[in-house]
Amino acid sequence: MIKNLSIDQPLRWLGGFIILASLIFACISLYFFITNQRWNTELQRSIEIEALRGTIIHLDEVLTMSARLAAATGDLSWEKRYREHEPKLDQAIKALQKIAPEIYSREEAKKTDVANMKLVEMENSSFEFTRQGFLKKAQGILFSQEYEDQKKIYAEGMLYFSNPYHSEVSFEQLRGKVIHYDEVLSMTAKMAAVSGDFTLEKRYKEYALKLKGVLNDLFKVAQDEYIRQIITQIQMVSTRLISTGEMTFTLIHSNQQDQANQNLSSREYGQDKDQFKQLADNLFQHVHQASQKILIGNTRRISVHIII
Repeated sequence: MIKNLSIDQPLRWLGGFIILASLIFACISLYFFITNQRWNTELQRSIEIEALRGTIIHLDEVLTMSARLAAATGDLSWEKRYREHEPKLDQAIKALQKIAPEIYSREEAKKTDVANMKLVEMENSSFEFTRQGFLKKAQGILFSQEYEDQKKIYAEGMLYFSNPYHSEVSFEQLRGKVIHYDEVLSMTAKMAAVSGDFTLEKRYKEYALKLKGVLNDLFKVAQDEYIRQIITQIQMVSTRLISTGEMTFTLIHSNQQDQANQNLSSREYGQDKDQFKQLADNLFQHVHQASQKILIGNTRRISVHIII
């Protein structure tokens, strides 16, 4: 009887220890699973915020340059382009407000909203003058110091939504810059061609260097061979587009404004622009898919650890 008790007691201690260790292991595994899920959710949210931020910056440039080209040329087809993109910008802003309400509650975000409303008000006033044929007045609004000040406030406000702590978010930020810089280059060249203002060449060269730099940065951080191939193709097309823009300024310097406009209206230039957009879209889709695989992979690894 005494012998049986002496044997049972260690067994009970061992059983209790096993149960306790199992509970501790289960708690630790559950903690890591929840932490991983939160990390994945935050990563996905950060990627979406960065994508929306890039879209807003891009669309803001589209609206600005469309209004300015309308004022410079009197061509109301630029207002049509403005109106087509205006609701897209509103949708992107609302989506960003929904996904990041805590950022939008800050004072800086409120200043950005005010700046946006003032920009829209000035752009609508410029279109009114353009429709009446008062191009100088329209240009006076869009090239005023007040307009530039509001643009600066708006651009600074967008920085508060940037969170490039994850490599995937940093990559999305770089991709957004590629789209933005390409738009700036295209519209700057067109503005120079229709207005004959060769002083815009400085801005063109500045953004050409920025685009080349960000494409190089994208290639360095790309971890997928297919993504690197897409970036290489974008670099090749971008080189041709920049070369066409540089030729445009050469023609403007030579007082060949009509030829400068024809240069940007050529079939080859249009094809390069279409190819650039297609490659940029492919890059976004592939990066998005790669990010989703990372999120799923992280979840599966944690799940396997819990099962084990």
